[in-house]
Amino acid sequence: MSTLGRDNNGILQEVLRQASRGSPDSAEPAWSQEQWCEAFSFLFLASPGSRHTLLEHQDDMLFFVTAASALGPDSPTVWLRRNTAAELPGELRPGGSGFSSVDWCRSVQLNLVLQAKYLLTVVQCRQEALAAVAQTHATSGQGIAPQHQQQQALVSQRRVYASPMAAAVNLDDVKKGKPPQPCYPEVCFAVDNFEDAFQDMILSRPGDCYCVMLHVHANSNNINTGNSTRDATKQPITDLPDALPSSGHAATSPSSTPAQSSSSNPTERRAVLFSAYVTREQVAAYLATRATQAPRPNVLRWLLSGLKQEDAAQARRERVVLSGPGGIGRAEAAAAAVKADSVAAAAPAGAAG
Repeated sequence: MSTLGRDNNGILQEVLRQASRGSPDSAEPAWSQEQWCEAFSFLFLASPGSRHTLLEHQDDMLFFVTAASALGPDSPTVWLRRNTAAELPGELRPGGSGFSSVDWCRSVQLNLVLQAKYLLTVVQCRQEALAAVAQTHATSGQGIAPQHQQQQALVSQRRVYASPMAAAVNLDDVKKGKPPQPCYPEVCFAVDNFEDAFQDMILSRPGDCYCVMLHVHANSNNINTGNSTRDATKQPITDLPDALPSSGHAATSPSSTPAQSSSSNPTERRAVLFSAYVTREQVAAYLATRATQAPRPNVLRWLLSGLKQEDAAQARRERVVLSGPGGIGRAEAAAAAVKADSVAAAAPAGAAG
């Protein structure tokens, strides 16, 4: 096996080239599992001389993808261990007893996805201003939407983290719920304390929209994968969600997510991984339908909670799902009707790109 070069940008460029090889018949030779293992060690292990220069978000947990040959009925698709050493344990090194149980190529790709920087942007605005406002927040440069449209928009942003583990959101009590389960090869972007983060997102006027975008950021390492056609032009958000109700988690495959925009900022590259919106009218119609299907609340519960019957119905939250363009990716939001005939499309419980 050939030893990988220790140039920071060079090894990451080679990793990206190898990951984007179109077919096994490519003129460029494919890496062996030993070479992928070496790349994994260089990129992610706790080696002070290399890690900080490549990836901004350095997680102390590393995920390993189980090789297809090692998968059994009860085998996890991914497993993790804490990143505490500069070298792999002996059993995971080439020749070790556990080396062949790991798909090192997919493990490198997964950890690159997980350790990237992601930003969730939620916008409440008028439907006629949706495209311009969304495009304003699709790049890291200056906004392009007219000033009056920016004033009409309510924007909330939060750093989110990718994970191959996901758990369905409990709408009755966000502090309780089932433990996360593996969702690989999909990834999930959970939002902690989502009610506090997005409680002001109230769709109170006809024509109001609720837009969710997920961006990925990259620093100025001038990394070139040798395929300039992968850079796409900026696109306004135009696709409506295919369906509203869902009970699953928000997740998508990182390998099938297209970048929809690129930044002109020379110090940062930024791409839209996911974008979708829903209108006030769609949410209101869905909540009305769900209200007719919901069981009547227990009378004793009303008395103990001090809620009137109509207030209890309004306090009921429902899961709304926004599907991305072409059905790629989805975001979950908790929605509830509020007084004054308003609809609150609040709190993305999870977002995906």
